[in-house]
Amino acid sequence: MIATATLRKATWMTLMSILLVAALAQDRPRSPIEPDHAPGEILVRFRDNVDPEKILGQDDLRRLLPENSTRHPVSSLRPGILLLRMGKIDTERANAILARLQRSPHVAAASLNYRRRPARRPDDPLYARQWNLRNRGDNAPLIPGIAGADIGAEILWEKTSGDPHAVVAVMDTGIDYDHPDLAPNIWHNPLEIPGNRIDDDGNRFVDDWMGYDFAADSNGGNDPDPKDTDGHGTHVSGIIAARGDNSRGIAGLAWRTRLLTVKTVRPDGFNYSDDVVEALEYIRMLKKSGTANIVAVNCSFGGTGYSEVEEQAYRETAREGILILTAAGNGGDDDMGDDNDEQPFYPASYDVNGIISVAANGADDRLAEFSNYGARSVDLAAPGDGVFSTVPRGSGRLAQVDTDAGALPALGMEYSGTATGITGFLIPCGLGLSAADFPAEVNGAIALIERGETTFQEKIRLAAAAGARAAVIFNNLPGNFSGTLQAAGNWIPVVSISQESGRRLENLVFSRVTVINRAADYDYMSGTSMAAPHVAGTAALLAGLYRNESVSRRVSRLLTAIRSLADLQKKTVSGGRLDLRCLARPPAWNVTARRRRNESLLHTEYLVHITWSRNPADAGEPVSGFRVYQSLPEFRLVAELEADAVELQVRRVSRGLELEYALVPLRPEGRCDAVAFAVVQDE
Repeated sequence: MIATATLRKATWMTLMSILLVAALAQDRPRSPIEPDHAPGEILVRFRDNVDPEKILGQDDLRRLLPENSTRHPVSSLRPGILLLRMGKIDTERANAILARLQRSPHVAAASLNYRRRPARRPDDPLYARQWNLRNRGDNAPLIPGIAGADIGAEILWEKTSGDPHAVVAVMDTGIDYDHPDLAPNIWHNPLEIPGNRIDDDGNRFVDDWMGYDFAADSNGGNDPDPKDTDGHGTHVSGIIAARGDNSRGIAGLAWRTRLLTVKTVRPDGFNYSDDVVEALEYIRMLKKSGTANIVAVNCSFGGTGYSEVEEQAYRETAREGILILTAAGNGGDDDMGDDNDEQPFYPASYDVNGIISVAANGADDRLAEFSNYGARSVDLAAPGDGVFSTVPRGSGRLAQVDTDAGALPALGMEYSGTATGITGFLIPCGLGLSAADFPAEVNGAIALIERGETTFQEKIRLAAAAGARAAVIFNNLPGNFSGTLQAAGNWIPVVSISQESGRRLENLVFSRVTVINRAADYDYMSGTSMAAPHVAGTAALLAGLYRNESVSRRVSRLLTAIRSLADLQKKTVSGGRLDLRCLARPPAWNVTARRRRNESLLHTEYLVHITWSRNPADAGEPVSGFRVYQSLPEFRLVAELEADAVELQVRRVSRGLELEYALVPLRPEGRCDAVAFAVVQDE
């Protein structure tokens, strides 16, 4: 989480959602719902030069610990972190052991072994194409979009499409590393020979040629194959760095950036704290050794339950110059977003400079209903409602209706038959309420049916009985919808389309159309899981544009590259949605910042005098105001000023601390301009 306080998956086959709640640390308030953790397991980080066995062997702890307790090193890279497994133990006794460990002067931190679900949305339908990169207003089929309500990737691609020397680590369910749109960008360990069962580079991980699986089984066993068997991690990876401009599939944000596969989600669908800590140690090791130039790690998962051990691991990762992009979370069972200011969601809510928490917005430039938010704890929003990306090969679904006037995006109805392409005359069948609605001409043709007044199953049963080869159902409200035929069966292919597309088809009845509903290597998912990788991909683009720039500046660029939106005011720290157009422009203003000593009769203080003037080379576009941020040592908003402002004094600043400020001119209608930086100079 950056600034002042500082799983959702759309898949036609999986329903997963969880709200993990509350922290057990004694100095933190209890939540009304118990956080989700591995029963009978405690994660302990001992202080340096402490023998864990001596501490655990002390009389009071030895009496508390069950006889069958076992100790397991979490990371070979840091022997002082242990996972205590205590078997079936009652909650009161486990809490007593945890409290005793937390009080010990020899223990740096102790927490329950929390479990986190990937931050994805359950029961989400298929969507159409990449509105997140270029929103035409009609290519997000579930809701009517707004043309131009996208992140403006095409503008920044004119400057960079990704640096092959930059690496983004994806901590998730793994990656389908053989996917043709991802394989060219998978990071490979140059010091490791794959498959020889030897630790060639001596980093204590055998055959980690393309990353590692830290969660291969329900007990957290590891192996060198981080293959995705779920789909979530592959979808996230495509948003970050699917190979672009290769005449195949989609384009990720950073076309040539490398993807480090770090699998942390176990077969039960959870990230466990011990796996996360070990994975972060591995990521830091690769960075520090120079084996991989890791610029960011994407963490599209989360839950409640504060873990100090986990927080320390994230803090150490950030200190290595690695940005941490996190999903803000997707609310609870009511399918509505929650306020992270009131109920923290981890890792997004950890107080770590370097963590950026990302909410999800839709194609209408509004906060997605499922997305968590927080005026003090969620930094910005990015597209997350219906994002098209890679999935494990053959596990996705691609649906559309082709006409002589062009293709119409569609959604494949659950349990419907598949079709690589069925062509026939389009026959109007009204609401499809009875056999009388299906004329004889529909036999061997395609039925066009309006939604309403009866089940989809009944409509399609009647259509098939009349001899229809396929059916298209259009919405009776603006936008598209997700439908189901309720049960598997020998159904004809059925797709749904928006009301707007349905009206177009009504003008094309009795002409030939083609219905497609086929398996694909791509699909649509929704959630803050999909929002976070947009910022991770942008961080990779910035790493290519500004290779020698400090992490603090990179954070500042990300958090000021936003389009202010009314729906995000008081819902995020920035009040806006990611907009890469801001990063593509040169700074229009020159800024200076000088620290001076200010003496009076009563006291002495230091202040910074910031001044700015328009760059003579700038075209002179009008501004609606300015925002001044402190960008170093930590990012925070200092002031919002009117358009005629040319200076600002910041009082009571530290005398010797290195300081940097950032000026962001604001354009009308919430548009941003390029940020200009000024390192404070002492007079």
